Amino acid sequence: MNANGKKDNINNFLKFPLSKSGKTSPSYNKRLNNIFWIRDLNRVGLGYKKNERQLLIHETDAEEKIFIQYPGKESSKEGDNKRPWDFRPRVYIKKSLSWLDDMSFMDVWDVINDNYKKIIDVNKKEVFRIIAVLFYRMAFLIDHIESGKFDTKYIDLSFEDNIEKEKKSPESLELTSFYKYSPNKDLLDYLKRKCPTIWGCLSLEGFLFYNELLIWNEDCKYYYRNVVVKRNNDWIGTTGRINTALTHMRIISLLLGYIPFSKICMGFSNRRGVSPIENKEVQEHFKDYIISGGLF
Repeated sequence: MNANGKKDNINNFLKFPLSKSGKTSPSYNKRLNNIFWIRDLNRVGLGYKKNERQLLIHETDAEEKIFIQYPGKESSKEGDNKRPWDFRPRVYIKKSLSWLDDMSFMDVWDVINDNYKKIIDVNKKEVFRIIAVLFYRMAFLIDHIESGKFDTKYIDLSFEDNIEKEKKSPESLELTSFYKYSPNKDLLDYLKRKCPTIWGCLSLEGFLFYNELLIWNEDCKYYYRNVVVKRNNDWIGTTGRINTALTHMRIISLLLGYIPFSKICMGFSNRRGVSPIENKEVQEHFKDYIISGGLF
């Protein structure tokens, strides 16, 4: 297939209607299913910085192992601030035989900014437009596929002087189905040729999966806060994964020159730590990929 043919395939794959977040949206039940999947993980004998568990979620083509590690820090808080389902992503990089440093959302935005500056490819603007669209699709679980019974490995950890130590060799575990992030392989291959690594050590595939786990955890925390603590059944909406992933998209839009810095700052001020891209901005700057004319 020639270069134009590949680009046409990418364009066709990425085309998708502008999406919504309410109870009638396609993403609603997927989000609930994944929240309950985390809720139902066995936590007997586990505690933050005491005994934790790593659960293998994905292995990338670059042989990076993507885990969730739980219970997370917020599980140890008291009262209404406690989030017992909290977890964090961990990545083991086989090439360097090392663990990736934990990234906050601010780190993620710095990484996006740094990589945009460093990439020399003449098509880098289009590459980052596509990455922005992938974050949009991630927000609404467009590329998530039901896993079926999930056979994986887990590792139990203990802590001495705040240093984690593997208790024994990984063990097999069969879990129920969840909606697993499954981006198109041909598209990933195209992007990896243009943007081989993120942060100099992590593949683009690993970076995307890391962010998928970060925003999945956001959904779990906000669901617990709104439904369990506040007893508000109308928790669903843009809160959690959607606002976070759409903030990633807006940061890229800033780098591309689509959105002024002042608008990003105003969003962070008004939305308490997130600045999600607005539908009108999506329609204006990504209309070749995200189709307007009615919400899906």
